[in-house]
Amino acid sequence: MQCVILAGGIGSRLGNLVRDTPKPMLDIAGEPFIVLLIREIARFGFSHFLLLAGYKSQSISDYFEHTDVDIPAGISVQVVVEPNILGTGGALRGAAEYVEDEFLLCNGDSLCLFNILSFAQPFGVSGFLGRIALMFIEHNTRYGEVLLEGNRVLGFAERSRGKVAGHMNMGVYYMHRGLLEAIPPGKSSLEKDVFPKLAAAGVLEAYPVKPDFFIDIGIPEDLEKARAAIPEALKRPAVFFAGDCVVNQGYGHVHDVSDLPWILGARASILACNDAGYYVFVVTGRASVAERLYEETAMHELHARMQSDLRMIGAHVDAFASCPCHTEALAPELRYACECRKPESAMLLRLIADWNIKRNSSFLIGAKVSDPQTAGDVGIHGHFFTGGNLLDTLLPCLSIYGHGTTA
Repeated sequence: MQCVILAGGIGSRLGNLVRDTPKPMLDIAGEPFIVLLIREIARFGFSHFLLLAGYKSQSISDYFEHTDVDIPAGISVQVVVEPNILGTGGALRGAAEYVEDEFLLCNGDSLCLFNILSFAQPFGVSGFLGRIALMFIEHNTRYGEVLLEGNRVLGFAERSRGKVAGHMNMGVYYMHRGLLEAIPPGKSSLEKDVFPKLAAAGVLEAYPVKPDFFIDIGIPEDLEKARAAIPEALKRPAVFFAGDCVVNQGYGHVHDVSDLPWILGARASILACNDAGYYVFVVTGRASVAERLYEETAMHELHARMQSDLRMIGAHVDAFASCPCHTEALAPELRYACECRKPESAMLLRLIADWNIKRNSSFLIGAKVSDPQTAGDVGIHGHFFTGGNLLDTLLPCLSIYGHGTTA
């Protein structure tokens, strides 16, 4: 789960704005753009970030070495500095010793919001060495066009001055390190020198998406748009699944990672939420920890197993929240009435605050009769799951509160 970010460009179109600061370090909502990018990608389980720095690289290195960066715990950031300006292709070739077998690759000056985990699935035996995220534009006058045949990239065309519809490259790629062999020594461009060669060889895969949001900061006008639009774009609605009996069967105090009994349609439901641009949270009591039926470490192992199962279909949970406290707990340190335990609402309120959630299009699906009321107490919608296929409850909610969708 490695992400490589191309952060070495000069950004000449930005003029004096990048005289002392490289593009990825330009301020957006009080912090460098690249921090917002890392935090967004980390949502999908990517934990190792490799930043390929060139122009004004010291600014990037110093920031990540000496600043308490607001990114999730467990995330590592490594900065690799080009000895001289090598272009996007040369920078990637120069970092070959640090690159994993398969990795996500993205530009450090653009933000594209879609289900990256669904996009970044292993190549398997497909024979592809690279995958490009593409967006269809009705009037594509600014960007070049990517030419397709089915799911294969045939080539690339220069941008047209006319109002021509076509697919544009969004600067998000999934790569196999085997493509490094197609990069020539010295300075080169992935877009101009490497990708056309891979397309001609038939090893470049097309992946059209309909993103919730896309912007690059390569020109002053778009930088100003980004400063206004990105904070709002990163404020999303959320779906809260009330744990046992909603995403997994509630019998037997489930905690064993070797036997994870998913509710019918649960994984597909989480994937549908990811594709629709919602945050996904699993909120549960886990009173069994208080009853000492299993340890808290077993609960975390279960959640890790759930993420692993979900990753195989391109899905993920943004956060698990639990409250093992109970007034009748066997463990003295857990024997008290906690405001996080449903039907109290502190757990939901904390998630809403920490994740900057849009309440009016957020909802909770629970299996307790009190769950809809708990949802209402925090200003989100509540729905009761009566069993069967979870998709039958979820999909009408997504339709009612709709937040957009991706392909």
